[in-house]
Amino acid sequence: MRTIRLVAVLLAFLILSPGCLSLFSGEESESELVNCELEPHNPDCEIGGVTEDDCFFNEVFTGDYCRLMTSPENLDYGEESLLLVVGQTIQALTPSFTGD
Repeated sequence: MRTIRLVAVLLAFLILSPGCLSLFSGEESESELVNCELEPHNPDCEIGGVTEDDCFFNEVFTGDYCRLMTSPENLDYGEESLLLVVGQTIQALTPSFTGD
């Protein structure tokens, strides 16, 4: 009988004491500080605006928001024909196109 009383007193103490074992610990918990340099994607670190880092691999940052990339079209190297000789370096060809 003495063991049952001891267990009851111990359980009552644990329930009423503050801390992680208490039933009431969730009501007044202090918010944990988050290091935004180590965890930049933590919701507590949001500063409001969209940045280039917020875009997915298939999106382009416009300066204000992320938009889906568009397929490149109208590819042109600016040359009608090329004369290539083995062993000689060719001039750099810079393509122009519309899209991303």
